[in-house]
Amino acid sequence: MQLSPIKISINNNFMGFRLLDLTVKNHYILGDNTFEFYNGTDNSFGLYYTVIIGPNGTGKSELLKVLLNIFKTLNDFSNGEKKKFDESAFRLRYLNNGNLYSFANSPSEYFDSDKEKKVLRFNKNLRLSKNNQELKEFDVEDVIPRTIIAHSIMLTDKFIVPRNQKEKDSFPMYKYLGVRYRPQQASTRYYVRNTVENIVNNFDSELFRTGLKELIKFLELKGAVNIIYRTINTPKFFTSDVSKGDLDLFFEDIETRYFETNKTPPFKLNRYKLLSKEEGKIERLCKFIREEVNNNTYHNISRSSAKLFKFNLLDNESYIELNRKYEFLETLRQIGFVDAPYIRIEENSSSMSLSEASSGEFHFFSTMIGLLSNFNPNSIVLIDEPEISLHPNWQMKYLDFTRKLFSGLDYGMSHVVIATHSHFLISDLKGDSSNIIGLKKEDQKISVVPLEYDLNTYGWSAEEVLYKVFEVRTTRNHYLEVDLRELLSLIARNSKDNARIKMLLSRISDVQLSEYDPLKLVISQAKEYLAQ
Repeated sequence: MQLSPIKISINNNFMGFRLLDLTVKNHYILGDNTFEFYNGTDNSFGLYYTVIIGPNGTGKSELLKVLLNIFKTLNDFSNGEKKKFDESAFRLRYLNNGNLYSFANSPSEYFDSDKEKKVLRFNKNLRLSKNNQELKEFDVEDVIPRTIIAHSIMLTDKFIVPRNQKEKDSFPMYKYLGVRYRPQQASTRYYVRNTVENIVNNFDSELFRTGLKELIKFLELKGAVNIIYRTINTPKFFTSDVSKGDLDLFFEDIETRYFETNKTPPFKLNRYKLLSKEEGKIERLCKFIREEVNNNTYHNISRSSAKLFKFNLLDNESYIELNRKYEFLETLRQIGFVDAPYIRIEENSSSMSLSEASSGEFHFFSTMIGLLSNFNPNSIVLIDEPEISLHPNWQMKYLDFTRKLFSGLDYGMSHVVIATHSHFLISDLKGDSSNIIGLKKEDQKISVVPLEYDLNTYGWSAEEVLYKVFEVRTTRNHYLEVDLRELLSLIARNSKDNARIKMLLSRISDVQLSEYDPLKLVISQAKEYLAQ
């Protein structure tokens, strides 16, 4: 399994990040394969895309998972930890800040040999080299991508989900942007809350705010895009004279009731007790409530005592107010006095939650907010099936929009790796800044579909992508008809271009045909012609 040569000149002028290739052996899903992420024909500044395509069960998500786990292993390795990576032998090669790095858990000759070898415990052989010189000691920040982002809206994604702050701190360059908040738990409310937190935390970033405006423009959101908090226990606590004593009595009663029933107390009680230990914290919170009530800054709800705190992202003053009040509102949420925030589109007399209006709009909005909040120069972004819930028109615009959003000096030269089923995404790839990895499964083995290095699918129709890249063929496909006409023409002219005839015949022969389909006769005659 010899690797294809890297078609680039390694020099100090390439000050970005590019994945080159990954070789695995004995992997329980990916088998023995080499995946080439970068074809070496592009040295341009900006984003580079690798799109992994293939039917279900071909290991697309697994490949993203392996990439992430390798970088996690490298991060741990830099700290002197040698955690097990027994699922396969691997070698990952990449460029970072003008240097060629190779990270592997087996000797080089294991990968460069065509002989089959069995390695049972690979982690004992972890090694990192820089420009072909092994590194015994290194600073992980010098050798690893500045940020490693993993995004998916699937409940079953295979990405790492940190369970607590300690795990986040141990892998600080990693950012998970999915719907799960624990390895086995997911929540739309958490996903929305995380989106709001990203919006607030990046308030001072002109780059983020510019991107936010572009996102809202792209989604054609008009009127108001409101972030809303809804109050709870409003008559009792949202008053002009609420005090710390009122809150203390409320939570003391909760503690007594749960103690008497021997039940586990709610999170809000423990949170309030912790907040009470911070000097002046509860007093400042009560002052905030009194000011909001006296200034009547909230909104009423018809036939309800609850109130709404609303902040319009399209209004600069309102956005400033959100930034100022966010800490108080989140504290109120944690102690159960306001609901989790939600995002609502309001236009003229109509009003609808962004997640209700369109799951596609909501997911696209949240995805881009997450990327805007975490994207740094020289990063790697792993995205699993972004087309889920997106209209085909948006799928076709997805890459173009991200290319515009993250172009320029502010994002440097980063690498985006996308696993997808969508032929619409492929049609938006630009050949000079992208590469395609096609995967297929035959006889329970996954293999890489050979594709031309100079394949440029930009501007192709969905039908053309289906036929030429995904190898999905039907007798109604226009491009199948074109190939068929060319094949018949070559035979009619007694052409000697056997290579071209074989190529066309190979494409057409893969079509699923009924027993009496006349195309079978054409294929048979073409084979006889080649045999002459």
